[in-house]
This record gives sequence, structure tokens and C-alpha cells, in this order.
Amino acid sequence: MGAGDLNVKKSWHPRLQKNQEKVWMQEQEAEAERKKLEELRKEREQERQMQELQRIHEAAGGKRRAERVEWMYATPASSSGPSEAELEDYLLGKKRVDKLLQGNEAKQLMRDAVPTAQEDPDEVRASRDMAIKIREDPLFAIKKQEQAMRDMLMKDPTRHREKERRSYHLERYEGHGRSSRSRRDDEFDRDRRAHCPSRRLSKSPERRALSEAEREAKLAEMKHNAQQITQERNAMIEHVQAEEKMALEQEEAERNKTRDSKQWKQDGAPGRAAFLLDQQRDLWGKQSGGMDLHERLRRSQHALEAISDDTVG
Repeated sequence: MGAGDLNVKKSWHPRLQKNQEKVWMQEQEAEAERKKLEELRKEREQERQMQELQRIHEAAGGKRRAERVEWMYATPASSSGPSEAELEDYLLGKKRVDKLLQGNEAKQLMRDAVPTAQEDPDEVRASRDMAIKIREDPLFAIKKQEQAMRDMLMKDPTRHREKERRSYHLERYEGHGRSSRSRRDDEFDRDRRAHCPSRRLSKSPERRALSEAEREAKLAEMKHNAQQITQERNAMIEHVQAEEKMALEQEEAERNKTRDSKQWKQDGAPGRAAFLLDQQRDLWGKQSGGMDLHERLRRSQHALEAISDDTVG
């Protein structure tokens, strides 16, 4: 008896009821998603058709429809709270938004936000919505931050004193004129000009002549210094050239001395360099008398011949 199909026992087999149920549920979800997409496409198509009809109507001379976002600041349908005209003033800047938190307007807003037993729940909810919209308005938040910074600056005594000092100096500078000067100030200026020496004084002829003489003396001194410097430089150049010439002559004399045949006859062959002679002395000794290798072999030839005869015998 066979065991049957063992694949049926696997969790992934398609014949299992739970797998078939999963497939059916996914198909239903896909169908619902397809229906939603189809409805959304139809709505977009209807909106496009309505816009096309509105465009044709406006092109034919009909009334143009203003597409605005006034619904964001629309007033709820309630008897309490600010009206649409007041909100329009806030948007246009005719009324300050930060005053909602000051004075009677803030108190009125708080009183409207607190529900009472006699009020309608819809009106209470509408007033709360209005308060939330105003509180979350970005323009209101910006104005609130500006007001907080202004209050902080006004409370700072150092900045306040600096502002007063600047305004005082500005007013004094703007009001400073000939008409605003008093007679006492004019008298003080006249006395000061009378006692103070003039800044622009003409030079005397003696001073001018003395300046010319000093200028000539300085010019002559500069010329003398320049000539003295030139002479010292020429003397230094001549001294250096003489030393170089003496060194060259001494070097040439040493070189000629090494090449002199009379000078080197007693030490070796004529024209022998000093370096080679020194090396030869170190190799053969001082008793060689400057004898080279060729001369050494020639003199010891009989000894070499005797050694060769002994080797052959």
C-alpha cells in the first residue's frame, strides 16, 4: 500500500486550505485596490472636464473663478469668535496678530475657549478650532517671536542706555548748526582763535637760506662718502687680486719644480711626478734611490736566471 503524495504534507503545497485562503484574500485586496484606483481616475477625469468647461466659460466671457486658499482661514459657522473681516485684516497687516495675547482680545479669546453648560457643543468646538488655527498660524508664530525679542531688548538696561546715548548724539548732531549756536559759544570760539597761534606760518628768509646751506652740505658729505666707499672697494679688489696672483705664481712654481729634471735627477728619472715617487719609495724602500720596476728587474736578472736553472735541473 503506497503512502500517497507526500508533497501534500508540505506547508507550501497549493492544495492546502490555508494556502488557498491566503491566495483568495490577496486577490480580494488587489480587486479592492483596483476599484479604488478606478474611482480615483474617474474623479480626476471629472475634475479635468470641469476645469475645461470652466476655461471655455471664461473664454466665452463668463465670470472668472478666483482660486484662493481662503478655506484655510475660513471662520467656522458660529456666532462667537472673530469674523471673516477681522481675519482679513490680520492677513493684510491692518491689525497686529501679537495683540491677541494682550489686553481684551486675549481675554475674549480665553473666555470663548472655555465651554459653559449653556453653550452649544458645536459652537464651543468651533471656537476651539478657531483658537487652534490662530495659535498654529505661521505668521502668528513669527510675530510672537518678534514681540518676544523686542521685549527682551527693552528689558536689557545696557542696550537701553546705549540706544538713548545714540539717539542723544544723533539729535545733537542734527540740531548742531549756526542758528542753534548761542552767543556764548561764538565768544568762546573767538577767544580761542585769538589766543591760539595760527597753524600756517610763513617761513623766514634766514631759515630758507639755512636750509639751502644744509642741503648743500649734506650733498657734499654724501658725495665724499660715496667717493670714499668707491676707493675702499677698489683697494679691496686690488688686494684680493694681488693675493690670487701670488697664490697662482706659487702654485705654478711648485708645479715647475716637480717637472724640473735637475731637481729630480738625484731622486729618479726626470719628469717623474712626486706622487709616483712617493709610492715607489713606499714599495721598494728608500735604499732603492728612486729605482723603478724595470731597473729593479734588470739588476736582479742574474738571480732570476739562477733560480730558473735550478728549477730545470
